[in-house]
Amino acid sequence: MFPEFKCDHIADIDFERFYATALGGAGASGEFFAFIAGLPLELTSKVKPLLHQVARMVWVGDRIDDLARGRPAFQVMFYLIAAELAAKLRFDFQGRGKSREYVHKFFEEICSDEHRCVLAQAFQNSGGHSLNVRKAADYLYDIRCDVVHMGSYYLSTLAHNGHRFIVQAADEPHKMMTTTFGIEQLRAIVLEGAVNAANALIQENSSLPQRG
Repeated sequence: MFPEFKCDHIADIDFERFYATALGGAGASGEFFAFIAGLPLELTSKVKPLLHQVARMVWVGDRIDDLARGRPAFQVMFYLIAAELAAKLRFDFQGRGKSREYVHKFFEEICSDEHRCVLAQAFQNSGGHSLNVRKAADYLYDIRCDVVHMGSYYLSTLAHNGHRFIVQAADEPHKMMTTTFGIEQLRAIVLEGAVNAANALIQENSSLPQRG
């Protein structure tokens, strides 16, 4: 699905290239990672793992489409894992569990206003009313849980190529929703959210200006 980011092994990911679209192009991405490399060690040790771990989970999710084409629930699972870990590293969570809570934090507190607006309009119920950001995040999180807890990867899905698509309501499977929200949009939101989380860590822990 994303051939420009393909490499043979997860250890070979070119992080600058991987984040290029999230940072506005190859040049901006190179500057951003050069900036991070010049930060104090105690700060790079927070920022780099966040960016690298998110990229690795997204990379695995990208590869799933080659093995299970048309079953985006697998990709949702890995992209939601990436969102959760970004939030936990951003807020220095040291415990276990609270996965849904930190997915909420990612979409509600870390993502940009633009992306929150996208999520708030992503799904419409049978009455034509859009879900709010939290309920949209819950729908995505419930797809992740279906895969992780029950191995169900075929019950829930997302739109494809921008066409309006009918999906099951996560909390009430007998009810249906419509959406034009696709896996490509979720991927972009997660990568840009990771950059936002990294920038927030930099601002909180350094006097250096925000970049990105």
